Amino acid sequence: MWVVRAAAATAARKAADLSLTLYRDGASSYLDVVTAQSAALEAEGLGIALHTRQLAADIDLMLALGGGRAAAPEPRAKSGFAPYYAD
Repeated sequence: MWVVRAAAATAARKAADLSLTLYRDGASSYLDVVTAQSAALEAEGLGIALHTRQLAADIDLMLALGGGRAAAPEPRAKSGFAPYYAD
């Protein structure tokens, strides 16, 4: 799924770059450039939003399966044993 999102964003960015090149060469209007750039930005934003949702779903799954922060370990009770060091 990640590959598909990245491919869509890359294709939209290439289309925007091509549209800008055509505009500079006089073969296209600036409206085409703005439209292509808008589509590229939307594709990138959608990819980020989908990735964020995927991460949130992964976290929810881990928590549902019992994952999460471990409780702090209980402090050990002192045994009352003091080591003896002979001089």
